[in-house]
Amino acid sequence: MTRTFPPKTETPKDRQAFLQHYAGVLDREADARAGSTFATTLRLWADRARREAAVLSPQPVQMDLFAQVAA
Repeated sequence: MTRTFPPKTETPKDRQAFLQHYAGVLDREADARAGSTFATTLRLWADRARREAAVLSPQPVQMDLFAQVAA
């Protein structure tokens, strides 16, 4: 059986939740390996996961306000 990583999720919200969890796991691993060069790599991976999760976040609530004014 072939596994995909990260797992394919159904919605952007699910993907965002996975990436936030993944970033937390990477941070905890980096804390456990403090002082090593691999810890730095883990922190970089966590930062990348957070950036990707931020891109997937829904539009701010303010956009709904502007849409109501335009309508």
